[in-house]
Amino acid sequence: MSIKFLKVKIKSLAAEAKIIRLEEKRSSGDVRNNLHNHRVIEVRDESRCALIAYAFLRNKRPPSLLKRQGDMKRVMTLASKYGLLKVTTDQINSWMYPQFLSPVVSRENVPAFNPAS
Repeated sequence: MSIKFLKVKIKSLAAEAKIIRLEEKRSSGDVRNNLHNHRVIEVRDESRCALIAYAFLRNKRPPSLLKRQGDMKRVMTLASKYGLLKVTTDQINSWMYPQFLSPVVSRENVPAFNPAS
């Protein structure tokens, strides 16, 4: 599949959230609660994962202000489905957290602690 299909999925999820929000206002009781939970939990999580996968496939910087990381397994599935190659967890983690991939510093290169200075 193409990355264009992922873009359409993101737009569809946004439209779905708007429609559910409208129906929430029109209903009450358990129906309203069920619609709200579906929008806030399932649709929002899927949107978050799709947006992370879209940024990964476009080689953009990872989103820095995420409330939750999203289900990385789902991100990997979406990136593999809509990308051209199979994506691994290591590729996603190295993209999300590049600061943890810095070279290991040996003890010889670390200056000694000197409290007098």
